[in-house]
Amino acid sequence: MTPEEFAAACIEKFEEAAQRAGRSEQHFSTGPFEIKLCFAGEGMQPRVSPAMAHNHFKGSWNPDLTVYIWDSRSTGTRMAPPPWNRSAFGRRGEIVGYNTENIYTMYHPGDSILRVYDRRRRSAVYWTAEAENIPYWETGFPMREILHWWLIPEPYQLMHAGAVGNPDGGVIIAGKGGSGKSTTCLACLNSDLQYAGDDYILVRTDGEPEVFSLYNTGKVDRDTLERLPFLSKWISNPEMPGDEKALIFLGEYTPEKLISSFPLKAVLVPMVTQNRDTRLCEASPQVGLKALAPTTLMQMPRGHREGMRKLSSLVNSTPNYVLELGTNLDGVVRTLVDFVESQ
Repeated sequence: MTPEEFAAACIEKFEEAAQRAGRSEQHFSTGPFEIKLCFAGEGMQPRVSPAMAHNHFKGSWNPDLTVYIWDSRSTGTRMAPPPWNRSAFGRRGEIVGYNTENIYTMYHPGDSILRVYDRRRRSAVYWTAEAENIPYWETGFPMREILHWWLIPEPYQLMHAGAVGNPDGGVIIAGKGGSGKSTTCLACLNSDLQYAGDDYILVRTDGEPEVFSLYNTGKVDRDTLERLPFLSKWISNPEMPGDEKALIFLGEYTPEKLISSFPLKAVLVPMVTQNRDTRLCEASPQVGLKALAPTTLMQMPRGHREGMRKLSSLVNSTPNYVLELGTNLDGVVRTLVDFVESQ
């Protein structure tokens, strides 16, 4: 079975599942794009839709991307048998021999989700055996690999970063896990700034750079909850076993604090300090690129060369700063508000 034949067989299985368990559709917009999600049954919708609900709209007949989504348990429909063996699995879950110029295929044992993207048809499959087994983090940024693949030829880049601002402009806050970006972005909910994301955002990287909100999710650890206790009443997974972070769908609780897009004024790289006060220091484009590129590109199979080119273009056309985070969280927020309003 060729990669194209397997992709077609997956969609045939979706149609079979939809006939058995019912079909529904949702349309979402981000930037200039429209995404249509087709669900078979009811198992997957609660795992996919909440993170993107703030971008929901009625839709049109000509979406830029269509994703077929279902699980086998709730629909009683098995996936087409995989035409590969265990030796075909790559380091990030990419399937050797089933990634071509037009077909991208990934199955990661960590989340047990099959992703297949057909570049020519701008369609994708997002399937799992049991929706209940999808890990919490995936519900916070569903389909991110599919969105990344789809956008490879476009002047847009899915980025591992947070972003806050207002209609006149705002900033990206970029850094690896533990750098303080999520805490900083979520702290701004108590300010005049609005929230575009704290984990993955969409950025136009050519012309006048612009930030677009993709997910309304907030992810916070226990330390951040202690510093921002107002978030506790919004947690969707209050049991938080082990090292699991709290997951919050802000579109459900504070939609007025979300912003769909803004012009990008600067890239900020947070750095935790023991000083009380926060300050901004000008930095080189290399500092911004080092904060953005590794966590953005290394988590995504394919598209690294194009992604690096887009990220390099962004940091070279946008001011970069190190955000030296003080221990006074109110001071962090004031520094950001003052900076954004001065741009």
